Amino acid sequence: MQQLTVALILLALASGVSAGLGCNHNNCQACTADPLCGWNGSACKSRILGGCRGDGGLINGLLLCNPYQCSTAPPVYNENFAKQLWQLQGAGKVATSDPGFAGCVNAADPSAKFIARINVTCGVPLPIDRCVTDLYVLPGSKTIAAISLGSEGTSQLVQVLGALTLSFLDLQTGAVIYWQTAFNSLWNGGLQSNLTALLQNSTYADYTFVSSGHSLGGAVSLLITKAVADKGWRGPDAIQTITFGQPRLGSVALQNSIYQKAPHHFRLKNARDAISSLPFQAAWIEHSKFPVYYPIGMNSTGLAAKIICQTNEDPACTTLFQVSDLGLNYHNTYFNIDNIETWHNTNCAY
Repeated sequence: MQQLTVALILLALASGVSAGLGCNHNNCQACTADPLCGWNGSACKSRILGGCRGDGGLINGLLLCNPYQCSTAPPVYNENFAKQLWQLQGAGKVATSDPGFAGCVNAADPSAKFIARINVTCGVPLPIDRCVTDLYVLPGSKTIAAISLGSEGTSQLVQVLGALTLSFLDLQTGAVIYWQTAFNSLWNGGLQSNLTALLQNSTYADYTFVSSGHSLGGAVSLLITKAVADKGWRGPDAIQTITFGQPRLGSVALQNSIYQKAPHHFRLKNARDAISSLPFQAAWIEHSKFPVYYPIGMNSTGLAAKIICQTNEDPACTTLFQVSDLGLNYHNTYFNIDNIETWHNTNCAY
């Protein structure tokens, strides 16, 4: 009986090697499209021998097995538009009745029309946090924008850091549970009804939908993008996602499902923003593409030194995690604005 078991194991291994002999594709896209093969960075190999990276297993493999992980030319990056979206993040940090709110919105787009603020209770494991998404119509860029805000206060940051450390995924969607529950609360708390009215309004039929977010709002913004794409409210060429300091969202399969319907995504990362390096890459979780990395910061010199990478986990767009960088001052510093929490005091002027 023992000899038979050994023979069956050897036969299975031999079958795997034999199957791997057919992995002779000469590029990553073709290789990862083959269910038996994976790309090692330079050649196509058998998945059985190398194991897949980010496939949800207990041990992270070495091979790329999903076309999403392959190098792809990014869309055109519009930094000026990203700066306008950051100004709307600044507007979100203050009550809509505050003069600074109007000042920040006007700085982003003088013709902007504020539609609604979706403000709901969220949080895992304790529903004691606030999650916020602001909606705008921006005639200057012919855009309907959903601006999802970052962490509010110490308690939410603690819970978010917990989610980043213990990155359990929603089994149905593949997203980190905190991000998924935050999205669900926003979607059911008024976001769906407002977006339905906006995106199905013939007045805005030629407007692009842009989902943008900072920190946890960055992860949530991708789930908003997915929902809009799944509803068929906009096609792939009319949806954009632009995020700041976004943490890892979830599984590679989830990222690919979003990318197939809405491939225009830029993930901005300031050099010392440690939150954007979390949760740590693992067999069940990876980052989104396309990263726009500012390795020396975001002053005038740093802006010119940015790197746009073609893969979601490119080492060239990654910094080593340092505990000393966990301070909010780094996480809240984009486009050389030291603290987005108080930026409205100067009407979000650059």
